[in-house]
Amino acid sequence: MSDIVNHIETIEFKIKQLARKIELIKEENANLVKENIGLRELLVEKESKNQAIQPLTFEGANALDEEAKGKVREEIDRYIQEIDECIKLMNNL
Repeated sequence: MSDIVNHIETIEFKIKQLARKIELIKEENANLVKENIGLRELLVEKESKNQAIQPLTFEGANALDEEAKGKVREEIDRYIQEIDECIKLMNNL
């Protein structure tokens, strides 16, 4: 009879341990759900900021491209002037 009582007590102890583990897991799950919600909100916020900044980035890149094109044109014009001057000097020889 004592063996049966010990076995029942062991089973009860294991059930209580399991119940504690389940409660801890539920708490951890609730915390993870809260964290997940916060991360989703942060993601939405970051994506909206990204969408707001993206057109500005493209405009800035286009402006830089135009500026770079202007500098290249100026440099080409300078080279053309130098070539013209060289041609004039050669014609005067």
